[in-house]
Amino acid sequence: AGKTKDSTHTYNSDGALTANGYTLTGWTFIGWATSKNGKVVYNDGATVTNLTSAANDKFTLYAVWQANTYKVTYDGNKPDGAIGGTVTGATTETTHIYDVASSPANNGFALTGWTFVGWSRTKGATTAEFKPGENGILNLATEGSVMLYAVWQANTYTVKFNKNNANA
Repeated sequence: AGKTKDSTHTYNSDGALTANGYTLTGWTFIGWATSKNGKVVYNDGATVTNLTSAANDKFTLYAVWQANTYKVTYDGNKPDGAIGGTVTGATTETTHIYDVASSPANNGFALTGWTFVGWSRTKGATTAEFKPGENGILNLATEGSVMLYAVWQANTYTVKFNKNNANA
């Protein structure tokens, strides 16, 4: 998005490039290249001389972008139904790159009587949006950090009865 006005230069004279006016969500402009997929040759607003010698020629510069990174932090998120008990352990934050699908961290939390099922953007969620080992994280933030909350499911068990030699 945005616009960058062309700049006009005179041969054998220094001239500043027009400041970048383009934006790209989740990416940072880092400079200008002389080819579409090239590396940065000129910084924003750089002073240049003699980019071309031909009269009325056009010299094209290409914006170079770098994907932003953001951090995901993890909360143990004790469920409302977990009477007593404490969420123990920790899960290390992870770093993610904008526009690159990636997996959330493996769970490092524990809660007696409950099974971890994944992560959610909503505290108190009962279904997981993201699961470790699955590349489900994509563009949760353009930069900075975002929190994911552990999603737990109460364990179930069966009580089996034995007649214990009772006469039937």
